[in-house]
Amino acid sequence: MCVDDKMVKLQIWDTTGKERFRNLIPLYTRQSSVVVVVYDVTSNITITLDKESFHAIHKWVSEARSLQEDDLQIVLVGNKIDLEESRMTTTNEGERLAKELQIGFIETSSKTGLNIHELFKKVAASLPRLKGAKIIDISI
Repeated sequence: MCVDDKMVKLQIWDTTGKERFRNLIPLYTRQSSVVVVVYDVTSNITITLDKESFHAIHKWVSEARSLQEDDLQIVLVGNKIDLEESRMTTTNEGERLAKELQIGFIETSSKTGLNIHELFKKVAASLPRLKGAKIIDISI
């Protein structure tokens, strides 16, 4: 990805927020410059995540901060905004929580690609050290 005429290589680890991968999160977080915490904005019960994922955000942000405090950037991402009819968490709720936690915020749709490029461009542009920066994605 090119940011400000500099080529940025992002290394992304996705733990999906599942308990069976919980022991890997400290390993990845300690070595990361950015943590992206993703929650599902919908209530579709056929998908394993629902509004409970929104309430788990405090836990994941606290855990990330406890493992790596120096220069750690955290971005909160509300995903699946293409499923507006199933939405349980509003944009305002996401923005309020991000402001409370003093972290970045964006909403995306991984299905349609809406705001995905913007998310990664924003992350790459905000890195304090562009060389060798790593990102961990904790999807909850």
